[in-house]
Amino acid sequence: MGLPNTWVSRVLGVDVAYKNFNKGQALFLPRRVVVIGQGASDAVFDMGQTEIISASQAAKKYGYGSPLHLAINQILPANNDGLLGIPVSVIPLVDGTTASNGSIAVTGTEAAQSVGQVIIGGIASLQFVTSVGDTADTVAGKIKEAIDSVLNMPVTTEKGTNGEVVLTSKWKGESANDITIEVVLDNNSGLTISVEEMTSGAVNPDVSEALAQITDKWETDLLNCLNYDDTQTLDKFHTWNMGRWNQLVRKPALVAVGCTDDFATRTAITDERKDDRTNYLVQSTGSRELPFVVAARGMAKNIVQTANDKPAMNYIGKLTGLHAGADSVQESDNVRNLAVLKGASTNRKVGTVAELNDVVTCYHPEGETPPAYRYVADIVKVSNVMFNVEIILQSLKGRPLTPDTTVTKDPDAVQPQMVATNLGVLATNLAGGKSMIIVEPEFTKKNMQVTINSQNPKRLDIVFPVKISGTTEVISVDLAWGFYLGE
Repeated sequence: MGLPNTWVSRVLGVDVAYKNFNKGQALFLPRRVVVIGQGASDAVFDMGQTEIISASQAAKKYGYGSPLHLAINQILPANNDGLLGIPVSVIPLVDGTTASNGSIAVTGTEAAQSVGQVIIGGIASLQFVTSVGDTADTVAGKIKEAIDSVLNMPVTTEKGTNGEVVLTSKWKGESANDITIEVVLDNNSGLTISVEEMTSGAVNPDVSEALAQITDKWETDLLNCLNYDDTQTLDKFHTWNMGRWNQLVRKPALVAVGCTDDFATRTAITDERKDDRTNYLVQSTGSRELPFVVAARGMAKNIVQTANDKPAMNYIGKLTGLHAGADSVQESDNVRNLAVLKGASTNRKVGTVAELNDVVTCYHPEGETPPAYRYVADIVKVSNVMFNVEIILQSLKGRPLTPDTTVTKDPDAVQPQMVATNLGVLATNLAGGKSMIIVEPEFTKKNMQVTINSQNPKRLDIVFPVKISGTTEVISVDLAWGFYLGE
């Protein structure tokens, strides 16, 4: 601003101020992750939003083997094979109503030495060794000890009678029923080991109070640690997020939820959610992992990282470190196509690893072809356009507004043509360089409108149409061939 105009005494004043000389340059919307889930039932913690920098921090705060700990262990693993440079926070939920229970039952007497292991919710126990003559009760004790020796286990154990180990989930609610149980022995040892799957977990917590904590910050990516077939919870996420699309908020989010179910099971849920542009499945068909663990790994490898670093790209990440379902349950190309049409994401199995294939929201209204909000990557692109437009327009507030016909030397004056120029530069940059978020920037410039409102001299009316870029999803080749015949 310089010295006041009323100053008359001899003096030198130097006013130093930052100026943005890159108006209209495209910036990528920085992603922010919020994990919404439960801690362990016996853990004591505050219910506020907390930034998390490591899985060990989550374990100590919310309990080892809790959904929050296991999810963060995929997003921020100790080996740094997760999200890099992206803020991650947790909003805990209260506990559910009823824990889930299962059991492992041993019968018979050991006839030969065996080495075994228990895998619960994708978490492997320590190995246990049985000896000739071990009774069912003895082996059950070894199984219990092997499970209890791993802090990350999602269950606690109790020694039952007659060779039984009783398992109880570390949290309460429906999502605990997704914990799988598998016992592996290296030979036929004379023992019979049977498993009773986890059941009886009931009444998930309400996510409403957690969502209410998200206010002004643009939290772009949420992880829902509850089960995907809890449609009441999906409704609450979607209702909340539609408010985030509101023109006065302008900060929509995407909500990931894990799934390991087959085509018929998962599409029975997603096909009913035709207008849901908020929730999307991260899929690994037939995996024994906990679904929220699958979703957390998919976000880290590579949905959120790609959306942050190169938002024009779609997602092809591998769910490394996690179990992939058996070859026999993987879906064909035709089934995957049908799943997308019903609003359900898909995966492929490449070698022994599950790989993201189609990452789509549940959105698929009748008669809308193609569905505007089907692909998660397209919503990421739209959000980036919103972010950049806001950067330009926020800087105009409170400045003098004058028509293009007025000749002014006021550096703070705002004229429609100036705004159009900056938005035109933005269109060019959103389409060029490393952005590729939109295409045909000339279309945007030609059809853009910036006018002073005819009823309100303090109001700018702007139309900024953009064509979002596509991604290569389907490749069709006609390969012609023939025989060579000598002359």
